[in-house]
Amino acid sequence: MTLPKGDDGFWFISLSETKIYWFDLVVEPLEHESINTRDAIASDLKAKEIIDRKSKASRFVYFFASRPRVRIDTSIPLEFDLKSRVLTFRVLLGRESKPIWLKPKMEIDEGIIESVYLTSTDRSIRIYSNSETSRTVSIHDFLAHTNLSLGKSTEILYVGSTADQASRFLKRQHRGVTDSIYQKGSESHDFFFYSNVFTVHESLNYHSASARLISQVVSLNFQDCKEECEVVENGLIRYFGCKSQKLNEKPEVGKLRNAFINLHEKRGISKLAYHIEVEPEPNYFNFFSVNAKPKSNHTFMYTLKENEVDLSVFANESKMAKAL
Repeated sequence: MTLPKGDDGFWFISLSETKIYWFDLVVEPLEHESINTRDAIASDLKAKEIIDRKSKASRFVYFFASRPRVRIDTSIPLEFDLKSRVLTFRVLLGRESKPIWLKPKMEIDEGIIESVYLTSTDRSIRIYSNSETSRTVSIHDFLAHTNLSLGKSTEILYVGSTADQASRFLKRQHRGVTDSIYQKGSESHDFFFYSNVFTVHESLNYHSASARLISQVVSLNFQDCKEECEVVENGLIRYFGCKSQKLNEKPEVGKLRNAFINLHEKRGISKLAYHIEVEPEPNYFNFFSVNAKPKSNHTFMYTLKENEVDLSVFANESKMAKAL
């Protein structure tokens, strides 16, 4: 016997995977030996799409974002203390080139490497070891991986979705991207493409003959519910309210409302709960936008009431859970 669904089911939507690509490495690739960063990014994105399609996560929600411009001060040599594993160097921040000294501790295998030689451009650090091997790291990858904080957050400039991330990012034929760069300015900011995968869990309440509620939680994937999962993107667009998307604000709000109503009629979903957080939280995942204040987690919920969509924002996941 099929049990009738209740009308108070919900989706819990969380950021399960994200990777950052620096836009500058596509426009002007770093080239060391046989490595071209633009080609490497293209290969990485295409490989990621193949893996995610196999796991049935066939739609991607991406962020185009900015941070204050960071360059290595090449007028001062990098210094590395092999005993303490501390690297000392200076970066220049923003349009004003504000100098900031950094002293991260490097993770280097003491038993293998007896000496380290470093060189740099203003965008990358190249590390040579005594084994004559080397690796090149962009300044932003280095800062993110070492959790070095410059006291700055990441501004979300555009939210979108695509089934072909590589083409969307690499061809650069996108009004949201060009408008964002024009508005912020490349002299003062660096720009990034955040490739995201969101996991959707659905909680449904079924009414039994004795009026008891039976809760069922299932994992959804983007291939099985392609139309419904556009709700995920539309909810993010409304929450962040990016300046570059203000011209389409009313149509996007209408899309969210109509898709939410359709989702409610089909599956009895009346709440959409979002949780965006990356742990451990380097400052590259401390997001903000025109509508959202800078913080390490963004936890919010849409509720459908009389065919209108209400937005509630919470301090953390546990406080939102009480409202579900």
